[in-house]
Amino acid sequence: MFKTMKDFDFKGQRVLVRVDFNVPQDEAGNVEDDWKIRKSIPTIKYLVDHKAKQIVLMSHLGRPSGKSDAKFRMDKIAERLSELLKKKVLKLDDCINEPAPENENIILLENLRFYKAEEANDRGFAKGLAEYGDIYVNDAFGTCHRAHASVSAIVNFLPACAGLLLEEEVTHLSKVLDPERPAAAILGFAKISGKIELMKALMDKMDFALIGGAVSFTFLKSKGFEVGKSLVEDDELKTAKSLLEQYEDKLILPQGQKLSI
Repeated sequence: MFKTMKDFDFKGQRVLVRVDFNVPQDEAGNVEDDWKIRKSIPTIKYLVDHKAKQIVLMSHLGRPSGKSDAKFRMDKIAERLSELLKKKVLKLDDCINEPAPENENIILLENLRFYKAEEANDRGFAKGLAEYGDIYVNDAFGTCHRAHASVSAIVNFLPACAGLLLEEEVTHLSKVLDPERPAAAILGFAKISGKIELMKALMDKMDFALIGGAVSFTFLKSKGFEVGKSLVEDDELKTAKSLLEQYEDKLILPQGQKLSI
């Protein structure tokens, strides 16, 4: 069984929290959908209520290809989080080697993916991140499957536990391991990449699955349908076609219907 926040005394501790603030933005960098930011609030408030000395948040945003990119800076994220918390959130200009002011309670580091070492799961980079905390809390459910420094390597340097959101998600997913039958899964993520093993594991447990969301367009295109300008992973079309063939009686795709005028 994994450790949860209830297993730790956070009073007077610096807590490093991996959150998932990879949110949609407009051309000016403004947050278009703050759902992921809102989901992190309970964990942050828990740490505040339990007298954590300092809360240092870290996340990736977009795909800046391992280099600094103004388009993917975390400034607007910090502004929105500050509004939601009704508390000051200090955003640092780097995610490593920049000291965290001791008099600041809530801090957001710069985009982790400005460094290639993050996605490379580099231990040296993880050790540098660990300098910001005494305890590590993982509350980024959407990135837990990735062997990245802020998720994987970092647990070698700090005592670790799951945040409230991660604990909730794992608890719900655990029920999938032994579902009541008949059972169906509703899959509505954006991309196939990074989700293949999850899909296969679910299909072994489910009687069928409904495919929705943006990922459905990759499946539809793999079957020869025209999908216009919809989001498609062209490099995963063969994978999508293979999954459809493997689970042809289980995977159910959206069906279009012509309207009579």
